[in-house]
Amino acid sequence: MGTFSRGCNSVTYRNFKNFNHDRFRHNISKTIYAFTEHFSTILPKLASEITSPIFMGTRVSVLPFFPLECLNYQAITTQNGRKNTYVSTTAICDNNLFGWHRFEAATGTKMPTSCVPNNRCNTHATGWLNGSHPTVAEGLVTRQVCFSYYDCCSWSINIQVRNCGDFYIYNFMGTPPEHPCHLRYCSTD
Repeated sequence: MGTFSRGCNSVTYRNFKNFNHDRFRHNISKTIYAFTEHFSTILPKLASEITSPIFMGTRVSVLPFFPLECLNYQAITTQNGRKNTYVSTTAICDNNLFGWHRFEAATGTKMPTSCVPNNRCNTHATGWLNGSHPTVAEGLVTRQVCFSYYDCCSWSINIQVRNCGDFYIYNFMGTPPEHPCHLRYCSTD
């Protein structure tokens, strides 16, 4: 005699041949669908449903994988002159900016991907992403951030970038140690 557990219920059977495989596939499909539906209400932006052929041809909804950093980041929301269009000779520095961050609200939504002239973004040397933003499929990528001052890339540092579907997040590592201030990561819409 064997026992098969599904959730909180147990099914005991004497003979494997008598086990109703079709009913099991139907019940497990309903369970996975209910699980996905539950998380779709909790995480509406992240839990878009996809289908996948599993359980011998039965199509069921599955919850896609989302990296932890897409749920656990610090939001940069205060404008404070961070946008690449803000002209200023003020010298704010991002040498202590570490970890996963997302640009939101008045700061814009992402980093610029072309050279930003110096004395913008409320700093002297302006940081911009030297390369394109990744697609969701590319996953976690490493990109160079250039800081414009004497030229478009007077100093640089590598950071990690991820596309979380509706937004980008950046794993900042401070500023280049050879010239920590007055460098700042710029944002744009």
